[in-house]
Amino acid sequence: MSESNTEINYKEAYEREHEKCADLADKIVVLESEKEDLQFKLDRIKKNKFWKATGPARSVIHFAQRQKERLSHCGGPKDILRKIRNKSHQKSLMESYGTGSFPDAEQRKKEEETVFPYMPKISILVPLWNNKREFQIQMLDCVMNQTYQNWELCLADGSDAEHAYIEELCKEYAAKSDGRIVYKHLDHNGGISYNTNECYKLATGDYIGLFDQDDILHPSVLYAYVKEINEQGADYLYCDETTFQEDNINKMLTMHFKPDYAPDNLRANNYICHFTVIETAFLKELKLRSGFDGAQDYDLMLRAYAAGGQFVHVPKVLYHWRCHEASTASNPQSKRYAYEAGQRALEDYCLRKGWKATVSGLKHLGFYREDYEDSVFCQRPEIGIWAKPLPGGRDIFGIRHPKGFLVSGLYENDGSMRYAGLRKGYSGPMHRAAHCLLYTQKRVYSRDTSSFRQTRTWF
Repeated sequence: MSESNTEINYKEAYEREHEKCADLADKIVVLESEKEDLQFKLDRIKKNKFWKATGPARSVIHFAQRQKERLSHCGGPKDILRKIRNKSHQKSLMESYGTGSFPDAEQRKKEEETVFPYMPKISILVPLWNNKREFQIQMLDCVMNQTYQNWELCLADGSDAEHAYIEELCKEYAAKSDGRIVYKHLDHNGGISYNTNECYKLATGDYIGLFDQDDILHPSVLYAYVKEINEQGADYLYCDETTFQEDNINKMLTMHFKPDYAPDNLRANNYICHFTVIETAFLKELKLRSGFDGAQDYDLMLRAYAAGGQFVHVPKVLYHWRCHEASTASNPQSKRYAYEAGQRALEDYCLRKGWKATVSGLKHLGFYREDYEDSVFCQRPEIGIWAKPLPGGRDIFGIRHPKGFLVSGLYENDGSMRYAGLRKGYSGPMHRAAHCLLYTQKRVYSRDTSSFRQTRTWF
């Protein structure tokens, strides 16, 4: 094709596209005109007196139509009655875990008068930043209303000038707290970890509690924690929790009943979350690291476990996590950085343990997966597996035994097995998988508990 013909083709193509653009522009003008005309008609209808007068009737009709549609999905009358009963039971259940679980006057007096052998002071750290007035008041009230009295509330405020009322509220409550509320206004907002460490500088307690500025504590949470400290000598405590809507803790969205301390679960997800109380000596050694803002508590838990902390679960709903438009509980995407920080914390944990593993976030925000180099058995000697003699001395998971057995296990320094249940000749019990082996003759189930993947190896 000649150069002149090429130029002519380009020119024709340009002209065709130019005509299309002009045609589309004309259509846009027509559509804009139609839109303005329709908007004018709609506004005229809405301003009509008859339309305004019939508004309540239309609302009733629409409500009836919605209810009719809902009932059509419920089945017959029996199904509808069952649904009503379930809703009623659900409401009463929420109340029983909410305000219905608060101590009455008699129980409150009993808890307030209880004298434990060890009465530690618990310093509650609350980093503040531009909190809503009503949330701030509720947070202060729930601490003031604790049945266990040996506490102090340490507040480090990084709020801006538009939220000056926070300082006024804190000083007002401090004046009637018998010196138990300590407040400091920061010259700048340094982030959650920085502000929390500033709170820590104000603390004089034997234990430290980490509390969010917009959440609510059960009146008996400190009492329950001190009881467990005396009974179990805990270094690190946590409890069950709920999430609730805006201002009413009885309007629960979720109830989180947690397991006792499970390190494999913790590496997959920060199921502990709230309400964390840790021995001061531990926190003094570990502190909160600014590089993990948003997941600073998760990073602290992992490092506390690595340092040999004694974790204790208090199996009661004693923490209420508020859901609002800016909270992680309501909208996980609102603080995506928190989940990215959690991934970094887990990567750091694996690195300090000497594990060659890649950490990745799952599609469900806040859940993580560890992929080990070679296999989990090669990187983590505390996890093991045994099996019947393997045909031909087959090598599975990179582990071989001279007699054809797959063996590995976890033993204490004195040579005893950490878990009871398997004969020593068949190696140590292997986390949950080991107990499956006791009842399985033809197959072995092994689980990478950090990623909740289960694989089946047939023999």
